[in-house]
Amino acid sequence: MDVRFSVCCNSICFFRPIGLTLFAFLATFLISGTAYSQEDTDYEVVMEDLLNPRAVAIQPETGHVFVAESGALRVVRVIDGQTEDVVVGFSKDYTGKSPIYEIGPLALLFLDRNTLLVGDGGREPGMDQIRVIDVPDVGEPPVELKNDVNKRLRLQTDDQHQADGNFWAMTRLEDYVMVTCGDDTRNGWIARTPVRANKPTNLKRFFSTVRSVNTRIPYAITSSPEGEIVVSQVGEAKDDADSLLLFFGPDGDFLDSFKTGLNDIYGLAYGPNRSRLFAVDFCQAKPNEGGLYKLVGTREGCRAVRVATLPRPSALAFADNGDLYVTTVGRFVDGAQVSNGRLLRFKGLDYPEE
Repeated sequence: MDVRFSVCCNSICFFRPIGLTLFAFLATFLISGTAYSQEDTDYEVVMEDLLNPRAVAIQPETGHVFVAESGALRVVRVIDGQTEDVVVGFSKDYTGKSPIYEIGPLALLFLDRNTLLVGDGGREPGMDQIRVIDVPDVGEPPVELKNDVNKRLRLQTDDQHQADGNFWAMTRLEDYVMVTCGDDTRNGWIARTPVRANKPTNLKRFFSTVRSVNTRIPYAITSSPEGEIVVSQVGEAKDDADSLLLFFGPDGDFLDSFKTGLNDIYGLAYGPNRSRLFAVDFCQAKPNEGGLYKLVGTREGCRAVRVATLPRPSALAFADNGDLYVTTVGRFVDGAQVSNGRLLRFKGLDYPEE
């Protein structure tokens, strides 16, 4: 392996070629320490009564927060504690066994202020789409998908591959957008599309995460400050701390995998100021033990430091000022999914360096 773990302000980083010795790595880790005690970090409730929110994104220039309210089959904009419909008319499907979740839109990614990518999860394999949305201004009518004529990207069956979909998460790395796919569980594809003039062109299978580590499907995805593709494998939906953190090069070459001690990493994000890596653990088997974590380097490889205990956290996104927004699906009532999901804000979590 031509890479080594190192710590950069308590983030997980890679250097190529090998840059830090083990001594330097440990010294950096011990000096920087951890930023959290055993008590949960305070947060603000921005929105309540959301139905299965599955993604959150910050609009460039405006700083407006967008949420994929998957169970309500819509994407909304949140301003002053109120929601405004931005995209409506998604199809509905179901995921999970016990409990069962209603899903529609799953992933959000802004390419610029006016261009939003939305990953579908509400259709059968091969029919889910990544939709390219021209974002309406505040106060304008929402985009109705039945009338939308913008480009749509799919992963349909061919001679070598089964159809795929359930586009859980997206990230951009230079001139490409990469997306995790959840239907072809034998392979666990990362697909990608080139981006030209802030518009995606065509979606193709890029590489298989399952072939690299032989465990379940990819879920969360982000890009590191050093240009690697960072992916979580969620593992089995039971009480096993088997969620892995995987690193791939920009060409899709496998670099390394690390045990995290977490159950189901549904979201990953690097802070914009100090490049620290954060994750949310959905924790399907014990939802009351889900939470927000900071992932740090250790002598053994990786350690998850709890920031806050949260019921079924599903996604996270940083604003430029270091505020972190997190969506939570919430709890079930008598086995039924209800609108008790929330949008939370952790102020200044990734604070600038002094």
